[in-house]
Amino acid sequence: MTGINTVLYYGSVIFVAHGNSGSFSRAFAANVLIGLSNLVFTLIALCMMDRIGRRTLLTGSASVMCAALLLLAFQFQRAHADFALIVGSTMLYTAAFSVGLGPGAWVYIAEIFPTNVRGRAMSIATAVLWASCILVSNSFLTMVRALGPGGAFGVFAGICAIAVVFFSRLPETRGRSLEEIEQFWKP
Repeated sequence: MTGINTVLYYGSVIFVAHGNSGSFSRAFAANVLIGLSNLVFTLIALCMMDRIGRRTLLTGSASVMCAALLLLAFQFQRAHADFALIVGSTMLYTAAFSVGLGPGAWVYIAEIFPTNVRGRAMSIATAVLWASCILVSNSFLTMVRALGPGGAFGVFAGICAIAVVFFSRLPETRGRSLEEIEQFWKP
């Protein structure tokens, strides 16, 4: 629900229509840079996940995503948005997602559920995750028409802020066995 799919799916369209890119080829090049950022920071996440911890990465990722989205929303509210700042904040947003929330959510849902319900719970969590992706992807252009791109990304920044609070309350699973994690949920 943090809006990452909108950038990955509609990046070039956003840059052309609202980002003062100047041309479709320049917008496409910016979108390629964002895709490369996604790849590079996902690989970095592989190295960091077990060193830093899941909760720290999820909370930090959502915090940086929120800040980047606020900067992006601010740029879209300006009469003459700065294309370099739009691309830079979008790259920061994508990098923050890729290093934390992107892979971290999948690792976390694989660890957090008690053994006796893990299969069903992971199925439900996965279905909710993909349903959220569909909802965000299908409603984004309507949001942009209704709220403008600044408003749409402002909504996603608000969701990231809520995610920071939510993630900060979850137990850390790094270095714990599945049985130890299960004990956290027992009163």
